[in-house]
Amino acid sequence: MLLEEKIQDLFVTCSGANGSVDFKSVCKALWVSFNNGVSLVDTAGVFTVSIPGNGLEVLNAELFTEFIKAFARLRYPIHQDFCNLVLDELKKSKGLKVNTDSTFFANALDKNVIRILLKFDLPLRRAFSNFCGQSVRVGGVLTWDEVKNLSIGMEVSSVFITSMKY
Repeated sequence: MLLEEKIQDLFVTCSGANGSVDFKSVCKALWVSFNNGVSLVDTAGVFTVSIPGNGLEVLNAELFTEFIKAFARLRYPIHQDFCNLVLDELKKSKGLKVNTDSTFFANALDKNVIRILLKFDLPLRRAFSNFCGQSVRVGGVLTWDEVKNLSIGMEVSSVFITSMKY
């Protein structure tokens, strides 16, 4: 299957009755691709850059293709076949159940919440990267191997939950 056909299939999956794709449907489709390298905030940034400046916040088929290519480049920055990698990853994950119908999911996609998350995205990534570093001392006396052996976890407090209740 050609790359354009794969992207078109994803577009059809994400598009609504009006033949365009909004941010919520994009996030539903790409949710399984989010990780510490590509987050909801990154996707919101790529989506914002991809939308036309006409006041509508939706993507048509042509803009969706550009969005997917930009997202794929962000997801796999050093691979030559980045777009096919993302599309194959999404195809393999079709059987996974993701609860995207919850109110939490809908509230997390609100513009104001994305702006709040943007403020904390980089510090959280730095903290997580430091926490996962192989030779970094965690808590003063623990190494990463000791953290793994003792099954010590990292928990992010619910700073965002209070902001998402409106």
